[in-house]
Amino acid sequence: MRTSLQQQYEHIQTERLEMSQLQREQTALAKRCDQYKKEVQVLQREHEKEHRDVEALQRFSLKKFVKQKIGSWDTVIDKELSEAFEAEQRLTEAEHQLQKCEAQYDAVTKRIAHIGNLDERYKTWLEAKALSIMTTDQEAYEHAQSIRLQQEELRHLIEQIQEAHAAGVHVLHVFDKMFKSLDNASGYSMLDMFGGGIISTALKHSEMQAAENETLPLRRALRDYEIELQDVQKIIEQEMKIVPSFALSFADFFFDGFIFDFLVNQKIQEHTETLQKPYQQVKKMQAELVKQKRLADERLLQLQEQYETIIIHSN
Repeated sequence: MRTSLQQQYEHIQTERLEMSQLQREQTALAKRCDQYKKEVQVLQREHEKEHRDVEALQRFSLKKFVKQKIGSWDTVIDKELSEAFEAEQRLTEAEHQLQKCEAQYDAVTKRIAHIGNLDERYKTWLEAKALSIMTTDQEAYEHAQSIRLQQEELRHLIEQIQEAHAAGVHVLHVFDKMFKSLDNASGYSMLDMFGGGIISTALKHSEMQAAENETLPLRRALRDYEIELQDVQKIIEQEMKIVPSFALSFADFFFDGFIFDFLVNQKIQEHTETLQKPYQQVKKMQAELVKQKRLADERLLQLQEQYETIIIHSN
């Protein structure tokens, strides 16, 4: 059994090398075939032009003109026929090269398809080898299982980070809608100062109302965001202990100190400035989530390498 697994592993590794070479060759052939296609297109236009020139000279109505203006009819027609023949030869050669290139590309593509999904085959082999060492190398098996557990925890963390980040994207979207409404209201307010009249006043109040209408969705979005962040924080602090934790202190500001009720009664600029602090804090937290996911992804890859090394080199 162990010999069979070793042979399977060596075969997979050999095909990995072949696959890498085939993929490079496939890319090079695709580029070369594309060049031949462009060359064929150019030569087709050139061939068509030369063919039209020959047809034009072969018309009887042009014979007298050619004799008078250009010279010997036979000399001219021979020259055009020669150029048309050469154009046809170049086109034929280019088409031949294109067909040859496409045939090579198809052959490489078929070979790649024949080798199949190496990643799946390698994954299946790892699982079989892991089962085989359960009785032959208990220490290696337990170590490998420990790494598997860490990987599952990391995947759970990454999932929670992605959910928190998505919630943050929604928060920023609501913020942006509020900022847009306030910016529009500011513009209409400036117009009012210079005698904009009843229309600009109505539009100003409409935009202010639109901003105020977003306060409840914003509070809900922030609450959801806080819950998602707490889930991430809990995993990092209690389970993973592999990446630094990040504070959620901004939540106190959002829910204790950030009051929306005065939006209509305060100056527009004050509203915008009030929103800027939590907005920037959410953006900062979003950047931190991106960083945490990158760290988790890197750690996941490291654990996978460790796992594979244990499985491959175990007895």
